[in-house]
Amino acid sequence: MRIASLAAVTLLAAAPAFAGWTDENDCKYTAGRRAATPAAGITRVIIHAESGSLAVDGTAGATQVVASATACTSEEDFLPKMTITLRKSGSDLHIEANIPEKTIIFGFFSARLDMSITLPAGLPVVIDDDSGAMTVSNTGALTIDDDSGSIDVKNVRGNLTIHDDSGSIDVDNVTGNVLIEDDSGEITVRNVSGNIEIEDDSGAITVARVEGSLRVREDDSGSIVVQNVRRDVTIDDDGSGSVDVTDIGGNFHVARKTSGHISHERVAGRVSIPEN
Repeated sequence: MRIASLAAVTLLAAAPAFAGWTDENDCKYTAGRRAATPAAGITRVIIHAESGSLAVDGTAGATQVVASATACTSEEDFLPKMTITLRKSGSDLHIEANIPEKTIIFGFFSARLDMSITLPAGLPVVIDDDSGAMTVSNTGALTIDDDSGSIDVKNVRGNLTIHDDSGSIDVDNVTGNVLIEDDSGEITVRNVSGNIEIEDDSGAITVARVEGSLRVREDDSGSIVVQNVRRDVTIDDDGSGSVDVTDIGGNFHVARKTSGHISHERVAGRVSIPEN
């Protein structure tokens, strides 16, 4: 079990354990971490991040992959145990944030690694992340598996795949296809050269400026707003929330809609929506 913040107390002790506790105690003790390796021969970077923010930036002309982090914890003696490591496997480089497990019987404990990674622009990246805000820019093909926290992605050269449990998703400028599977949180995608496919439980979906097609496989709740899609827009199954589409170059088809209005303007192809 990965632990970012945990309070384990008896019911009677809960009040005194947190009395007078402030946000500063979450990050009472800090230390810097840094690891680097030459980028030559590396064809993909695989990032294993735990609790804490993550920033990944592709930099034109970079000759190294550099991972730096701030270790942050509520207990001073735990600080040396929090590390980042680099490990090569063939042409893959693994970057790992290490926060050991800790059992708390009474009181409060917090630990996180806020990590920043720079690498050559256009290098493919795979991210497995626990929690915390994430920003990624200027990479090659990108795959993200995230438990919680916002995701902000810009300038991907290749396909983008995101599997996310919770938190907002903002995507801008992808040269390939986009696949998003999301449990909750608002989704915004714009400026995509390929096709987009989305499956979402809850949260608004906004899509704009797509050279290919858009397919929403399933959306349980939340509005859907679509603008400027060159090819078809297909919604297989939509629960509640409005659907508004404009400036579609192909067909517009909604197979199933539970509740909420559907509006469309300037659809070049055929329109097929439920009568109700």
